[in-house]
Amino acid sequence: MATINLGRIKPVFRGAYSGATAYVVDDIVTSGNETFICILASTGNATSNATYWTKLAAKGVDGALGTNPQLSMTWDNATADADNGAGKIAWNHATIASATVLYVDDADDGSANIQPYVDTWDAVTNTTAKGIVTITKESTPATFATFKVSGAVVDATGYSKIPVTHLASNGTFSDADGVGVHFQYSGTDGADGTDIGTTITTQGDILYRDGSGLQRLAKGTAAQALVMNAGATAPEWGSGGIAWQPVITADPNNAVAGRGYFCNTNASAFTVTLPTVATLGDKISFIDYAATFDTNNLTVGRNSHKIQGASSDLVVATERAGFSLVYVDATQGWLLTEK
Repeated sequence: MATINLGRIKPVFRGAYSGATAYVVDDIVTSGNETFICILASTGNATSNATYWTKLAAKGVDGALGTNPQLSMTWDNATADADNGAGKIAWNHATIASATVLYVDDADDGSANIQPYVDTWDAVTNTTAKGIVTITKESTPATFATFKVSGAVVDATGYSKIPVTHLASNGTFSDADGVGVHFQYSGTDGADGTDIGTTITTQGDILYRDGSGLQRLAKGTAAQALVMNAGATAPEWGSGGIAWQPVITADPNNAVAGRGYFCNTNASAFTVTLPTVATLGDKISFIDYAATFDTNNLTVGRNSHKIQGASSDLVVATERAGFSLVYVDATQGWLLTEK
């Protein structure tokens, strides 16, 4: 049987070109960021020789440099209050953690004028920190120093003085080290809140808000309950679930659920009108203050609700009467708890 030599049926990658290697047709090599294929067997003929090699691929053109998100400067180990030279940044203490002022030249390493920018590092109204400045050693990000800007920037001749407080640092800077300087503004101070420490003075006090702001309700006494005042605008303390009111001699502009009324009819009879709106469990109490209900009656106006299941007002003519009404529903309305 006859044998037919088909030769290579695909190219063979041989790695980086070497002048000592014998190459045959269809060998592929790399050289100088480019790729070549052999078109004529040889040894020692460089890839630049078009008789033996054809270029398959080449490195593209480098893209433009990206924007540097920080200032490029040079660290100076001087600690005196001075302009240390073009592009220089320094601080006022040999120990980083003890530094309280940064000295920043008016130009960066590229001779760009950075003074207008640096002088805005105190522009934010913030009593804790105007912003955060971080200085990082080029090519060694583990070496850094971070400070908060703690006061007003001083514009000196050729440089700026930045009052700072040390926050964190690591590693060691050497004179003439290239550094990146990054600054981040803080947020503006918010409005001051109420100083609760000066409002609550005693254990058991309660804070509440009315139309004029935060108010203090002094602690109550044993067995008192917290109820709303007559105007339903603020809390107050009541006794045993019923908040007893000062003596009244006329309708208090509708009775309020949860309140008790000492009614004085000595001068004349009068009517106390029940609330317009009532819900299950609402309770109101009444007491004959002057023992005169028998001569000058107290009338409890039903205000569209039933009393004892009847659609009529309740007239009280018993001397020294004391009673409470509790609301149940629309069918029975207000019911007496004492008779």
